[in-house]
Amino acid sequence: MVSFSIIMPTYNRAYCIENAIKHIFAQTHTDFELLIIDDGSTDNTEKLIQKKYAKEIKSGKIVYYKIINNAGVCAARNLGLRLSKNEWIVYCDTDNTIRTNFLSSFATAIQENPSVKTFYAKHRRVARERVLGRPFDFQRLCRGNFIDMGVFCHHRSLVDELGGFDMNIRRLVDYDLILTYTKHYPPVFINSILMDYNDKDDHKRITNSEDGNMQYIYLKHNINIKKTVFPKWVARIICCFIPKRSKRNSFMVNHVRYKKKK
Repeated sequence: MVSFSIIMPTYNRAYCIENAIKHIFAQTHTDFELLIIDDGSTDNTEKLIQKKYAKEIKSGKIVYYKIINNAGVCAARNLGLRLSKNEWIVYCDTDNTIRTNFLSSFATAIQENPSVKTFYAKHRRVARERVLGRPFDFQRLCRGNFIDMGVFCHHRSLVDELGGFDMNIRRLVDYDLILTYTKHYPPVFINSILMDYNDKDDHKRITNSEDGNMQYIYLKHNINIKKTVFPKWVARIICCFIPKRSKRNSFMVNHVRYKKKK
């Protein structure tokens, strides 16, 4: 049977974490462990988890670990990866809800594609009432992320081979990891909605509360902007963030292609 480790980073989300956990334990596929990595919460998250889920913690179904000082989402997820015991890894944020067929859909895809190490599915943006997700195209992914970490699944061996979340960046960490893994191991796309994304409180998210920029991502992954067509306003922003002194960056800036409006 396919076994999963579900990694859930959290920071001061006591008001919504119970709902996320409820949907995890409503899964039709039950071979999983839930790793809750508390990134130094100052609310009553710890008390709530320890009291309400004492039985699950004792049985090992839930692993709760609290980081004393807030260290950021990369540190929280990397700790979850180190503590994980199962073969397949998925991620769940505390304000998102996964559907009952979330794990079973990934398990079926894994069994049908035994040589594949990455998978992803569609998700629904609740506030915007939009469904996002499309068949895989790495060049399209380089222009912008269309794979949400909440519907991304990968084999645990990729962490040892390619590394975990990059501690050098404070934002776009999901995009960075997805680029790294899918470049080496193209994913299978599951054409089903498996998660409802609560985008009403995007500004409060642990992954959106820290600064960063695209420059590091483009250089790290050797994304050649020359071969990537951007709308004119996007290209201008990219050029502003790339230092002119770097010869490599200058080449990229000078070869940005503008997409003309029809």
